[in-house]
Amino acid sequence: MKALKFFSLSLLIAVMTFCAAGKAFAASAYEMNAEAVQLLNQLRHEHGLNALSWDPNSDLQKAAQLRAREIEQYFSHTRPDGSDCFTVFKQFGLGYHACGENIAYGTNLSPAGAMKLWTNSRGHYKNMVSRDFREVGLACHISGDLIYWVQLFYTR
Repeated sequence: MKALKFFSLSLLIAVMTFCAAGKAFAASAYEMNAEAVQLLNQLRHEHGLNALSWDPNSDLQKAAQLRAREIEQYFSHTRPDGSDCFTVFKQFGLGYHACGENIAYGTNLSPAGAMKLWTNSRGHYKNMVSRDFREVGLACHISGDLIYWVQLFYTR
């Protein structure tokens, strides 16, 4: 009986661990992006800053989605074609006064996990709490168990 209880408890822990590891995939990419925007704006609120606007149907969001796919090929602020990351704005007809980019990736990297990575990096953190930006394109790209994240900060 003791062995059966131990086996049952071990099985429950294994199932809970598996479910926790797969949590990032339980939500759609849209839901994950929306959660990451909420966390970003919560951070900005804590610093007395205005929320960044996010339109999931905008050209800025499309640019972020493209960059998220690109960093799977080449994890860099340089695009796979060798051009600067900011050329994605021109590609989508987005002239800018100010812009910035944060990128991250990891195994099952949740919105909170990506935010933690960026918060713990001085340059990335500076982008997130900058008064220079008004909008954000924020996208994840899921490939196997890796999740690639991009924040495109923007002011027209």
